[in-house]
Amino acid sequence: MKGLLLLVGAMIVLCAAAFGTMWHVDMDNTSGIEDGTPWATAFTVIQDPVDIASSGDEVWVAEGTYPESITIPESRPMTGPKAGEVRAFEGGEFAWVPAGTFEMGSELSAERVESTYGGQAQWYKLEHPQHTVTLTKGFWMGRYEVTNQEFELFGKETGYKTEAEREGWGYGWIKDTGKWDRVNGISWRNPGYAIQPKHPVALVSWHDAVAYCRWLSRKTGGRYRLPTEAEWEYACRAGTRTEYQWGDAADDGRGWLNGGDQTEYEGQCWPTPFNFEDGYWFAAPVGSFKANAWGLYDMHGNVWEWCHDWFAVYPSGPATDPQGPSTGTHRVGRGGGWSEVPGFCRSAARDGVAPDHRYGSMGFRLCRH
Repeated sequence: MKGLLLLVGAMIVLCAAAFGTMWHVDMDNTSGIEDGTPWATAFTVIQDPVDIASSGDEVWVAEGTYPESITIPESRPMTGPKAGEVRAFEGGEFAWVPAGTFEMGSELSAERVESTYGGQAQWYKLEHPQHTVTLTKGFWMGRYEVTNQEFELFGKETGYKTEAEREGWGYGWIKDTGKWDRVNGISWRNPGYAIQPKHPVALVSWHDAVAYCRWLSRKTGGRYRLPTEAEWEYACRAGTRTEYQWGDAADDGRGWLNGGDQTEYEGQCWPTPFNFEDGYWFAAPVGSFKANAWGLYDMHGNVWEWCHDWFAVYPSGPATDPQGPSTGTHRVGRGGGWSEVPGFCRSAARDGVAPDHRYGSMGFRLCRH
């Protein structure tokens, strides 16, 4: 077995040299490899060439640069990272989300969600049908939402201006009406409330989030992107089937999230809130609350998070590695935000937002290959 796999590896390296294609010796990709196989054998094609680099357990091989041999300790079995294992990359701290299968969507009717968790039934109609999803490959997900500090570096190095900055407006929370509306002059630098470096960046559009991913990929040689909607819900659930990572009771969420709670702001309260105070009216610094079982923070509340997919009705049957439809008008937002009712902060809750829209309670987090 080992000899055959090493021969295949050698052939791949020769092909890389002959055709100028970049190949990746990926020690985290254990698909199809038996447990106990020596580390030397998992080869996968990288579609988009990136800079040659060597880091940790992975080696990039390109034309004219490949080593004569790669020596891997025989004693190290190819088991890959464990669920929730944390590593620091150039883009921050990431936790490993293993491959697996889960039930995506809500098993509760929209009417039941409304009566139990607040909001309006029409908000929850597209959480159905619940369906089985299989993700065949594990991935690294950012432990935290991207922060103002991180986004500021992007702006300084590239001169990038967000859509809100270029067009001079965004959607902000209006104190006098208690509603969200178009506000002139706000942007991620001033989303309508005082910000800190460790607050999640907010009031960024889907286009802005994708631009950040592309910049970080070019800068570091890694491959950063937004999660698919299926990846997001799977990572949020972290093996649970309950409405939240802590269980089904919204009011047991004290210490777990920053949502629409009983915290007052200049005499105002959120309608149908969580029955506790979380200490924040607006955004909280990332990591202020408990992490889920896989080490991910703020998957419920704080800010909504952009996903890769176009927003659409779920498929009626099982799906494997779904990417969403190829076209659409709205992108997926997940997780709920600091102003949301308990129903919109559930693991299954989803919303569709035009990709050029930007709200003071919407940000993003990263995935890394």
